[in-house]
Amino acid sequence: MIAVVVARLFIRTSDGRRSIRLVDWTHLLACLFSIAVSVTAVIGVWYCFGHRELDISVSDTINGLKYYWISRILYIVATWVVKIAVLATLLLANSPPQQVRKFLGALLYGVMVFTTVYTALFWVGAMTECRPTRGIYDKRGIRDGQCFPRNVVRGMAIGYAIVNAATDLFLVLLSIFVVYGMRRSMREKVALGVVFVLAFVLVHLHKIPNHKDG
Repeated sequence: MIAVVVARLFIRTSDGRRSIRLVDWTHLLACLFSIAVSVTAVIGVWYCFGHRELDISVSDTINGLKYYWISRILYIVATWVVKIAVLATLLLANSPPQQVRKFLGALLYGVMVFTTVYTALFWVGAMTECRPTRGIYDKRGIRDGQCFPRNVVRGMAIGYAIVNAATDLFLVLLSIFVVYGMRRSMREKVALGVVFVLAFVLVHLHKIPNHKDG
């Protein structure tokens, strides 16, 4: 992803006829947020890596959970930025016929609004899971009623995953539609469609056992 974004910006800046547009900045922002998610997740794992469960100190456990929670918050924002970047890219596609382009544009803007609304709702839910916020990763001194019930938190996580997967599937199908309208050979169109579908399956398949196990 980093290499693709860097190459994209390099081509934009090296070609005097082109300039960096808003859609390019959304791709860069998506890349930066993805890196931030990975870094915070790695830091959280580092506190417990290589230790038996009984040998992990309370402070390391709290720090690990804290960075895991931060990575969750960043992940929610990162997925929103990635979707906005993809939608903005599809808005620039010229492959659909003129009569379809207006409808496609309205549809894409509608998905942007929907994605922004549900992202904001789940982000607020993740931020207010406990009061005070520290109780999300440090349960010491937290009384009943100060945090959402466990089944509510699990339901929010499953609900977010379902909505996220649904919007991703929509983007995959829409991308296939746009690619189909391009002046490419049928072999290239089929290959790109298969890549999109495989990417969707690989991204979401590993989440099923996680939510099943709670």
